Amino acid sequence: MLYACSAPERQVPQPTKGQQAMIDRKYGMFLHFGMNTYLNVEWSDGTALASTYAPPADMAEKAAGWVKNAKRAGMRSIVLTTKHHDGFCLWDSKYTEYDIANPTIENKVDIVKAVSDACHKEGVAFSVYYSLWDRHEPSYQKSDKRFYIQYMKNQLQELMTQYGTVHELWFDGAWDRKTEDWHLQEVYDFVKSMQPDCQISTNWTIGKRPVDMQEGILLFIFRLISVYGILFCLLRMTLKYINTAERNIICLLKVPRLFPVSY
Repeated sequence: MLYACSAPERQVPQPTKGQQAMIDRKYGMFLHFGMNTYLNVEWSDGTALASTYAPPADMAEKAAGWVKNAKRAGMRSIVLTTKHHDGFCLWDSKYTEYDIANPTIENKVDIVKAVSDACHKEGVAFSVYYSLWDRHEPSYQKSDKRFYIQYMKNQLQELMTQYGTVHELWFDGAWDRKTEDWHLQEVYDFVKSMQPDCQISTNWTIGKRPVDMQEGILLFIFRLISVYGILFCLLRMTLKYINTAERNIICLLKVPRLFPVSY
C-alpha cells in the first residue's frame, strides 16, 4: 500500500510592525556630532572640558539642514549620536553637567530636539544612538554596576519621553563589561515600556575588545585602505542585498570621515 506524504510547510518568521517599518525605510543616515567634532578625533576619553564643545549660535538651523539634506538625498531615517563613548550628551540631561547645557558653553542648543523636530517636520524617522560605555560618568567606575545601569535608564527615559516617536535605539560600546553586567533585558523592557515599536540594537562587538586605533601609522593605513575599500564594500553590499533582500536583513555601511569638518 502506498501513502502520499507531503513535507511540512516551513514556518517563516514574520517581522513585527516595528521591524517591518525599519525594513521598509531601507536608506538612512547616522549623524555623529558632538564633543569629538571639536576635538577632531573619532573617539575621546571624557576628560575634555565641556567648554571644548563650542557650536555656533545658529546650530539648531544647521542641524535642521542636515535633515533636509538627508531627505533630499532620498533618506527615510536618521540616527543621531546622542552620547558617544566620551559621555558628553547632546541634550540637557538632569543627571549630568557634561552636556550641552553646561554653564561654560555659550550656545546651549539642544541638538536632540533640533534634529528630532526637523525629522518630524520633514517626515524622516528619528532614531538615536546611545553609548553604553561612558568614559566620563563617575557611576560607571563603581564596583556595583547597578549604579550606572540606573544612570543609563534615567537618561534613556529622557530620550524616550521628550522627543516624540523614537523609531530605533542603537547601543554601542558594550565590550568594556561582561555581557551580564549590562542587564540588557531589563533595559530593553524599560525602553519598550515607553516606545513599544522602537527597534533596539546592540553592537555585535559585545564581549569583545576592538583595536583602538586613535592615531599613528595604523590609523593612516586603515583610512587609506578604507578609501579603496568603499567601492569594494558597495559591490559587496549589492551582492549581499541580492542574497538577503527576501530575508528582511538590514545592511549598514559605515564610511569613515577622512577629512576634518568644522562647525
